[in-house]
Amino acid sequence: MAMSTLPGVDAVNRIVECTGNGVFVDLTNWTGGSSLPNCVSSCPAASEAIDYNANGDRYSCVEPETYNRTRLRFSLRTYCQASKCRFANDWDLYRQVLSIKVSELLGIALGELRSAILYWKVDSVPPPADSPTLSSFFIARTDEDDYVAPGSRRLARNLRRRLATDPWYLIYFAFRGDTQRVSPSNAGLELLTNGTEAELFETLGVSATVESLEWVQSGDSTSSTTVWSSSDFSAVYQFEGFDSNTAPGEAHELGGAARAADLAQCKEACYTYNEVIDSSRCSTDCQCNGKRWCSHVGECTGEMPPCRTDGVETRTITTTKTTTKGPVTTTTKGTTSTTTFSPLADLSSACAALVSDTWRPCQIGSEVDACPGIACAVTSTLLSASACQADLCPTGAALTGTVATDYWDELCENSAINLEYAHARQSCYPTYTSTTTSTTTVLPTSA
Repeated sequence: MAMSTLPGVDAVNRIVECTGNGVFVDLTNWTGGSSLPNCVSSCPAASEAIDYNANGDRYSCVEPETYNRTRLRFSLRTYCQASKCRFANDWDLYRQVLSIKVSELLGIALGELRSAILYWKVDSVPPPADSPTLSSFFIARTDEDDYVAPGSRRLARNLRRRLATDPWYLIYFAFRGDTQRVSPSNAGLELLTNGTEAELFETLGVSATVESLEWVQSGDSTSSTTVWSSSDFSAVYQFEGFDSNTAPGEAHELGGAARAADLAQCKEACYTYNEVIDSSRCSTDCQCNGKRWCSHVGECTGEMPPCRTDGVETRTITTTKTTTKGPVTTTTKGTTSTTTFSPLADLSSACAALVSDTWRPCQIGSEVDACPGIACAVTSTLLSASACQADLCPTGAALTGTVATDYWDELCENSAINLEYAHARQSCYPTYTSTTTSTTTVLPTSA
């Protein structure tokens, strides 16, 4: 029997491509174990449409946030023979693809789901009696009692031995969802609780058993204002007879969460990786700059906060203009504040697609000194591209306030481009006042 019918990287790329064009990935309708969710032009009735954001979400259709806040944790246990493991050379892809399926199973946003993988080799299935036995594997948050910091990787001694010629991998996936989209009658929750291995295989595409299912409601139905980043969570594992996060010897070649300490170093603010090389596509967090992390669709996400070493900030852009969004930092004496989300998320999908490559070096923090000039290039594109005209001249509340495109005009220090931008905005609304001027008079029209 095949242990997995999950699709590969091409299916993930399809989601990235379609959502990059403003189409939604539908996480509310199950598609079976051999497919990833469908892309749709509009979301089904009664579902909620969410936008691309720095939490790792793409344009998605999900269940609405109408229930009490829930923490859902569980693990999936599966196995495969080394010579027949489809994902043996890319365990991170295995975790990412299965994470997308779990999000679809529950109808929750991709950014609300955390996942981790832990695997090791054994001689056979069922494993011999002297093989390591996993007693717990879960994802904890830094403020929770069962959180254990990754620390340094530790190995128990005296457990070296030769494995079979073609050994098996025991594979565990830990999942955690923090969401208000899961009700007690959620079909995915029911399948995880009472479903058979065959039913899970048909739905998720992997032959697995569910272990340590925990579903806890807080009783709070209000949306949480606390924003947790990827670095606030960590996988915790424990083998029988060993302390938490201690690998039981070298012979079994543990991988995944057993390298938690190494992976944690890649989430430090001062960690450096040039995302431009791969256009911010990734397999692990170590292929993302600073505290940015690798999402379930293999894309670096999150913001690039300033890096501090011995009290010295090494990635800072200082500007006299008001900057409220994006990776740019506004510094005042004694304090440093950073932004929380990408300015690209406020643009229409068609417009964002035109400027995202230009803005990417600033988004990921690799060219911070050049960002004012890059902002001018983005502003020029916003002015000339027909796909961005609705962003320059939106309807509704924007008549009396700022608009998303103001961000780049405020950062741009080219007076000619600033004036052209002001004229463009004035053509939308004759009483428009430029945010980069110190007066409130109506600007003259272009000749």
